[in-house]
Amino acid sequence: MDKNQGGADIPASSSRADISPTPAPTPAPTPAPAQPQGQYSPDGRWWWNGTEWVPVQAPAPTGPAACMVCGATPAIPVTLRSVVAMVVVGVTSTFRGVYCRDCGLAMFRKRMIAGNLGARAQLMRLAAPMRNPGARYLDPGRPVFLRAGFIVSAAVLLIGGSFVIVSATTPPTP
Repeated sequence: MDKNQGGADIPASSSRADISPTPAPTPAPTPAPAQPQGQYSPDGRWWWNGTEWVPVQAPAPTGPAACMVCGATPAIPVTLRSVVAMVVVGVTSTFRGVYCRDCGLAMFRKRMIAGNLGARAQLMRLAAPMRNPGARYLDPGRPVFLRAGFIVSAAVLLIGGSFVIVSATTPPTP
C-alpha cells in the first residue's frame, strides 16, 4: 500500500481517512475601535462625531455674570490668594468665585493678609451692584483709610516724625 495518497495522511488508529482538502481559514473582519457616537474627550475639548474628533466650540455666554453671594450684576470671576508666612511653615489659600463689587471687596478685606492688589483693582472698576432689595450681601465695611487702626497709626507716625524733625533742626543748647 502506498502511503502517499493525494497528500492526505491516514492515522494508524483510524479506519477511514478524510481526504477532502481543508478550506483556507477566512480572516474575521476586524471591527473598528469602539467609539460611541457623540462622546466628549476626557478633557472636554473634543467631540467624537462618529468619524473624527472635532474641537468643541465654547458655549456663548447667556448673559452677564451674577454674584455668587447676592446675585447682583455686574460681577466678574475673581481669584483671591492669601499667603500667611510663619517662621517655619507657610500657608497659601485660594478663593475663586464670581463676585460683585461689594461682596468681592468684603472677601478681599476679610481673607487677604498679604494681598493680590490686581484682584482688588478689578473689583473696584465695576459699577455699583444692582441687586434685589432683600438680597443678603457681604458688607465691605468702612473704607480702610477711615478705620480707627489706620487713623491711630497715622497719628503716631505724624507725632513721632514731627518729634524727630524738631529735634534734628533745633541746635543743642550749651
